[in-house]
Amino acid sequence: MPFQKCEKCGRPATHKFTRMIEGHAVDFFFCPEHAAEFSPLQLQQTLVTPELAQLLAGLLKSEQGQKAADEAADTEELRCTTCGRAFRQYRQTLLLGCSDCYRVFEKPLQDDLRRRHGTVRHTQKPLVPAIAGAPPAVMLEALQTRLEIAIADEDFELAVKLRDEIRRLKGEK
Repeated sequence: MPFQKCEKCGRPATHKFTRMIEGHAVDFFFCPEHAAEFSPLQLQQTLVTPELAQLLAGLLKSEQGQKAADEAADTEELRCTTCGRAFRQYRQTLLLGCSDCYRVFEKPLQDDLRRRHGTVRHTQKPLVPAIAGAPPAVMLEALQTRLEIAIADEDFELAVKLRDEIRRLKGEK
């Protein structure tokens, strides 16, 4: 999936906001400056200085790094008893050898899915949920911004769906 861009200025997005609108999760992506405009919580000054954050991150990495290295070594050596495929090979190709691989590699596969997707269960988000109480102009502006990003990312399937949704909201056929 390509990196998201700020919905206001097009720079790389560093903040993602999700709002529940009419029972649907709507994601908004912003750079730090526009995130501060979008959410007042982003304006609060933090007590953690960059130096302190770097120190804390280093301490956590060193402690967790050893645990992760030990677990990773064990995981990489796992082999399917049926086809003989090593988990290391799966990581390189993202292909499993047989149906028993799912059982043998269940725990590390779930860890990989959780790390990459945030969950191990499939959840489909609606393409373009309606924004409750928002004027049609606001909805159209948000859709137009997403359409521009989809075109820039050459995600033409999404662009077609967004174009059709914009036409539907405008009452065009």
